[in-house]
Amino acid sequence: AHQMAHVFFLFSMGLFIFWLRQRGLTRSTGWRYIQYASLFFIFWNVNAFIVHLVEEQMAVLEITRVSAWQINIQAQPGFQWLGTVYYITKLDHLLCVPALVFLYIGLRRLLDESIRQNRGNV
Repeated sequence: AHQMAHVFFLFSMGLFIFWLRQRGLTRSTGWRYIQYASLFFIFWNVNAFIVHLVEEQMAVLEITRVSAWQINIQAQPGFQWLGTVYYITKLDHLLCVPALVFLYIGLRRLLDESIRQNRGNV
């Protein structure tokens, strides 16, 4: 179910980008930033899907926590490269944090535009 949620979220963000572009909303700076956030959320979901697949469904890696700051990744013969892929994909915050920052900036820009428009109408 969790993996299906990542696929659904990924598909939803792709559809959202399509919808934004079809309606020409990306001409606005706020919506453009939200589009960038959606793109990073797509990358994050692909990344999370891969991590969950390797961690939970493939029996080729043995991951043990050595300390609070150190893990040991043991790969079965022939799958040593997967240890590196796993390590890199576990750094998912490198995709999720920019997505949230772009979302915040986009929403902030939309709010500022709305406030400016309302001041002009008063």
